[in-house]
Amino acid sequence: MYTTKKGQQGEDVLFINEIQSICPFTPALIIGGNLGQTQIIRLPCSTVCPFATLDYGDTVYRILCKGNSEILNLDTIEPIAENNSSKLIKL
Repeated sequence: MYTTKKGQQGEDVLFINEIQSICPFTPALIIGGNLGQTQIIRLPCSTVCPFATLDYGDTVYRILCKGNSEILNLDTIEPIAENNSSKLIKL
C-alpha cells in the first residue's frame, strides 16, 4: 500500500505499508546528539527530490531515480503528525 503524507516543508513523503521510505541514493546525515551520542538521519523519498513527482490529480507517485519511470498508485495522502516516530524502509 503506497501513501503520501505532507512533510514539514509541504512536500509529499512516500510511505510504504504505513512505514516511511528512505532515499537509497542520498547519504545519511550524522548529527551529534545529547550526551555525546551520535544520531544517523536518513532522508525520505519525497517530492523535494527532482526525481519524484505527483501526477494525475495527486493519485500517482512517479519516481525516475532508478533509470526508468516507476509509477506507484497512491491509496491516501495524509498530513504528518508533529510527534511522528516513523520507522524507515528502503525502496
